[in-house]
Amino acid sequence: MYIYNMPLSFTMALAQQPKSAESFRNMTDDQKTEVVNKANTIRNKKEMWKFVMEINSMKN
Repeated sequence: MYIYNMPLSFTMALAQQPKSAESFRNMTDDQKTEVVNKANTIRNKKEMWKFVMEINSMKN
């Protein structure tokens, strides 16, 4: 998973949420791809923030 595949708003939200960033790092490559694909469909800051907060509850 390369950072240039991720939307900027997603990486910025992750940078502000260390627990979510750690959860994301611990995911498998397939899980990361699924999360990034979903992040690419999100079009506003509020939804992206909510999505990043939900990463903590995703199974690793």
